[in-house]
Amino acid sequence: MEKKPITLGIALLAIMLAGSGSLAYFTSEKRTHNIITSGGIDIEVIQKVENNDGKLVTVPEITGELMPGVSINGSVHVENQGKSQAWIRLKADVAIEDQEGNLLPETISKNIPVVSFANDKDWKEGKDGFWYYQQPVDPKEETNSLFESLNMNPKVGNDYQNSVVNLNVHAQAVQTANNGKSAEEAIGWPLIEEEAK
Repeated sequence: MEKKPITLGIALLAIMLAGSGSLAYFTSEKRTHNIITSGGIDIEVIQKVENNDGKLVTVPEITGELMPGVSINGSVHVENQGKSQAWIRLKADVAIEDQEGNLLPETISKNIPVVSFANDKDWKEGKDGFWYYQQPVDPKEETNSLFESLNMNPKVGNDYQNSVVNLNVHAQAVQTANNGKSAEEAIGWPLIEEEAK
């Protein structure tokens, strides 16, 4: 008689399992398709030089005769041509060549620069050699100029006679959205060739 309750229990368990497998659940499924576009960052370096009428005009490069103690009035701005607000930084490298194309020192005694520029208060020099613009730049707006003139030190010697001063400007921009409270705090700056090595 003991086998009957065990057999009966197994039979009931089998019936219960079979019944639970036949339960139906109501379900529903929906799909959506979302298109999310990102903003764009695009910048342009704008160089201006003072013409004979004393007006600043946009030029592809700043040119002029730079002699000891003389300044060339000019400016470098960066325009945000993208769709998103941007942090902007730039590097202004000076290279001086003599008449034969040989590089001349960029500094004279005690690291005094041969060529200098007075920067605008809206730019701050970083430890990495870049100048950081202190405000975000809205689309279709531009920065204040990094400088208003290039100045040649009056103490340079004859080695700099008939020399050519090359001012190479390298500007970069990154988005401001979710990217720090200042240009110095921002991340995601592109590497330039010297940094990549």
